[in-house]
Order: sequence, then C-alpha cells, then structure tokens
Amino acid sequence: MLTKKIIFLGCCLALSASAAAWASAPKEEKQTASRQQVEVQAEFGKHRLFSNRHINDYTLQIYQRFRQNGSVSLYKGLTFERGVGYTTDDGIRRDSNAVGLGPAFMWRWQHAFGHSKWYGAIEGKGSILAYNRAFPADGRAFGFQWAIGPRIGYQWNPHQSLSLAYLMKHNSNGFHSHNPGYNTVGFSLAYTHQW
Repeated sequence: MLTKKIIFLGCCLALSASAAAWASAPKEEKQTASRQQVEVQAEFGKHRLFSNRHINDYTLQIYQRFRQNGSVSLYKGLTFERGVGYTTDDGIRRDSNAVGLGPAFMWRWQHAFGHSKWYGAIEGKGSILAYNRAFPADGRAFGFQWAIGPRIGYQWNPHQSLSLAYLMKHNSNGFHSHNPGYNTVGFSLAYTHQW
C-alpha cells in the first residue's frame, strides 16, 4: 500500500511540474512536435516489495511523440506485456502467467548534458491493459500499469539515439476486491528514430 502511494505521489508531482511548465509557456510554443519521433522500448521488471507476488514482466512499448514544449514531451503508444510467475496469497501457490495489450501514454522531461551527445531524462508512463486471462491469479482480465524513473541516453546522429532507464512499476486493476497488484523494478532499453 505504501509503495502504491509513493508511485502515485511521484507521478502526480512530475505531472504537476510538467503542467506548470506547459501553462507558463507562450501560446506559440504549445505546438505539435516539429519533427516526427518514434521510440521502441524493451523492458524487464523483477518482482519487488510484495513477498507473496513473485511475478516478473517483459514489456515491449512503441511510442510516438505528439507534443513538445521545450524540455517536456508527450507521447502516445501501445504496450505489449508478458507477465510470468506466481502468487502465494493465503499460502496457496497460483500460477500467474498472462499476455496483455493496450494503449499507453508517456511524459518525459529531457535535458542535454552541455554540448555533448549525452542527455538525461525523467519519465512517467501509464498503460491500460487487457489480458488473455485473469491476471494475477484471483484478479481480473484487465489492469493498469504505472512506471516512473530516470533515463540516460546517447544521440549519435540527428536522427537516432539509444537510451537506458531504471524504472519502478506498479500493476493493478484499481479495484478494492480481486486486486492482487504487484510491483517490479528493472531496466528499459529504448531506440529512438526521428525524421
């Protein structure tokens, strides 16, 4: 429960800061990103914090940037997740393996390190997922996935970059009952192309 509150608070603070920066910008800067940008992220998350939720996830996400205001960018996309593991609620082992698919949204604050090709970023993202079965076990066949964390990247030419993030994720369906949520911590490798 404490972890859910920390993740929720972190996302709220980051979104509030982004909204404040957006609101204070001149109207002419609030425009569609001038260059098309697509990003593919491959992630692995290892279960953490819940002793009775042993679920790891493998995630593939595809994003397209649709708005940019200075250092803040907004992305829309698609998430494909494969959850693998088990729960031990009530001392009973239940397999929890499923495949999920759904729309995604991401915000990112990005800043270059001087005049180098390296940059740092902080990002938060969320997805609504429909699963092929109730997931985790004793849950429901849909859920929400939230993630937040820092990212570091290298842009080797004007059109391509590679980056690595360390993310904390929370998955749950948002209900008070039948809501065996779980947390993961892991890495996200991303390739970005713009034209």
